[in-house]
Amino acid sequence: MRKVAFLFALMLIFSIPLENSIALPGIGTLTKIIGVLTAAAWLLAVLADGGLRRPHPLHFWALAFLVWNVAGAFWSINLDMTLVRIKTYTQMVAMTLILWDLITTKKELNASMQAYILGAGAALGTLLFNYANGRSLEQGRYSATGFNPNDFSLIIALAIPLAFSLASSKKNSKVFQGINYAFIPLAFFAIFLTASRGSFVAVMPAIVFIAISVQRIGPMMRFPILFILLSAIVAAFTLLPEANIQRLTSVLTSIQSGEFGGRGIIWQESVSVFKKFPLAGVGSGTLPSVHNVFLSIVTETGLIGFSIFAVLLIVVFHKAIQQPKWTALLWISVLMIWTIGAFIHTWENRKPTWLMFSFIIISSSIFKEAEPALARPACWPIHAHVTQAKS
Repeated sequence: MRKVAFLFALMLIFSIPLENSIALPGIGTLTKIIGVLTAAAWLLAVLADGGLRRPHPLHFWALAFLVWNVAGAFWSINLDMTLVRIKTYTQMVAMTLILWDLITTKKELNASMQAYILGAGAALGTLLFNYANGRSLEQGRYSATGFNPNDFSLIIALAIPLAFSLASSKKNSKVFQGINYAFIPLAFFAIFLTASRGSFVAVMPAIVFIAISVQRIGPMMRFPILFILLSAIVAAFTLLPEANIQRLTSVLTSIQSGEFGGRGIIWQESVSVFKKFPLAGVGSGTLPSVHNVFLSIVTETGLIGFSIFAVLLIVVFHKAIQQPKWTALLWISVLMIWTIGAFIHTWENRKPTWLMFSFIIISSSIFKEAEPALARPACWPIHAHVTQAKS
C-alpha cells in the first residue's frame, strides 16, 4: 500500500507546477483531486503499517504556525479570507507530513524531484504553445495557461537547479539526463518570455550553482554541454520580443527608484497596517496583494506569527547547509531562489514553497540514515500493541 501511496505522491508533485492549467468545472484543480487521493492512500498505508514516520522539527513549527493562524481568526478583519487561508495552511502541513512519511530513500527523493521537473516542463509546454500562437498577456508577456507570469517564472526557476543536479548525476538514466539538460535552456527562455524582473534576478543562484557544479561532469562532456546550454540560452534570448528585453533590462532602474513594479506603495501601506497591529496582526489571508512573503506574514500574523515562521525557515536553512557539499549547494541555491522571489511574491501559502521545504528536510534525513535504501526511519506507533519502530 505504501508503494501505491508513493505513486500518488509522485502524481501530486507532478501536478503542482501545472496546478492552474488543469481545472475541472465544479470540482477544482487536478492537484486538489490528486491531493485527496494521495491523502487517502497514505492513511491506508499508515493503518496497514501501524504507524507513521516520526515527524521532523519542521512539522512542529509548521503546526505551531497553523495554530497561530487559527487563533488569528478571532481578531481577523476578514474572517472569510482567514478561514480560506487556514484551510490552505492545513493542506500544506498535511502535504509536508505525507511526503516526509513516504519519501525515505535517495531514489525516492530523486524520483520526486524528477516529477516536479516533468510537471514544470509540461506547464512550460503550454507557455511555448501560447508564444507560438501569439497569445500574449499585457505588454507582450507570456505565461503558462492559467498562471500569472510572475508566479509561473518562479515555479520554473526553482526547477532549474533540480534539473541540473539530476542531469549531472551519473546514477540517473541517459533518457532523464537528456530531458533534464534540455529543460534548462527552455526554462531560461520561459522566464525571459514571462518578462518577470523578479524571477530574472531570482534565477541568478541557479546560474551560480550550474557554474560551480559543472565540475561534477566528466571532462570530455563538460565543455560540450556548457557550450550547448549557453548557445541555446543566447539563441533563445534573440527570439524574445523587444518589449520583454526592455522590461528585463529595467531591473536596476526599478530597484533604484524603489518602485518595484508598483510594489513600493503597497509595501508602505502594509507597514502602516503593521504599526497599528504589531503583535497579533490583522488575520491571515486578509492582505492578499502584499507581494512580499515576510511583510505579508508580519502584517497578517504579527510579530508572534512572523517569529514562528522565521524559526521554521532557520530550521530549513540549517538542514540545507548540513548536507554533503554538492547536495548542500543544490538546496542553498533553491533556497536563495525562493528567498529572492519571496521579496516580491506572496508565496507563504503556495505549494512549491512547502514542497521545496519538504525536499530539503527529507534530503537531510536521508544522509543521516545509516542504510537509507534498506531501512525505514523510526515510526510513531498508532496502536497500543506496536512497541518498537519498524526496520
